[in-house]
Amino acid sequence: MGDIEQEINLDEITDESVLQNLLDQTEDIDDRKAIRARIQELRSVEKARREEKLNKLTNSREDRLQAKQKEANEQKLRTMAMYDSMAKSAPAGGDKRMDIGIYKSFDATPPGTPTGSISGIKASDLVEDALRSRQKAAEDRKKRVLAAYDAAARGAPSGVANREVNFEAFKKVDVSDYTPVKAENCSTFGSSGGVAKVTKAPSSQPGTPLSPGFPGGVAFPKAAEPDAMERMIRGRQQEAEDRKRRTLAAYDIVAKQGAGMTDNEMT
Repeated sequence: MGDIEQEINLDEITDESVLQNLLDQTEDIDDRKAIRARIQELRSVEKARREEKLNKLTNSREDRLQAKQKEANEQKLRTMAMYDSMAKSAPAGGDKRMDIGIYKSFDATPPGTPTGSISGIKASDLVEDALRSRQKAAEDRKKRVLAAYDAAARGAPSGVANREVNFEAFKKVDVSDYTPVKAENCSTFGSSGGVAKVTKAPSSQPGTPLSPGFPGGVAFPKAAEPDAMERMIRGRQQEAEDRKRRTLAAYDIVAKQGAGMTDNEMT
């Protein structure tokens, strides 16, 4: 050991391969112990250095992820604020206006405002308001479509296949009190105690049809009577159908009579 200390200072050696060569060349037990201790010390230092480097990389990665998440949250808050402003810019069914400036100039995290809120308004409240506005607008559109079809069904005469539906007339109509009602001339099925029952509506009474969807009783025009041309067309169609039935009946009689005749009788 004394020879090693005089010739080589182990504390100055930082290369593990050099120490390994010294260990292979040394036979003294004490010297070998000293070399092994130095090797273990170098390995401990290298391990600590690697762990520190790994921790820095991990922390840097987490910082980048947190920065991206913060940026995504701020973008989400700006988007919700812009759509919230657009939803409140006009009543349901009206022309809404989107202000891009809100998205560009909006401060998602103003001083003193907790994270996840916009000027004291929670982000969840904005989402709920936007969802409620969209749901109400969708319900109003549905009611307008149903009211337009209801008006077309009650305004056109019976038997007309192609009925014109005027959607434009119901675009700005207040349909908040309109309630779609199932046609009363159809059988309706209901469940009572797990047993299906059929309830038939009473026969319709003559008169001016009224829309049951409007409590105020908005009257629709009476079914127009067919004109002379339409009556003539219907009469000719009926005559053609009768003539067709008579012709088919005659062919049927001839076919039945000829089934039992021989070739000589037919000639």
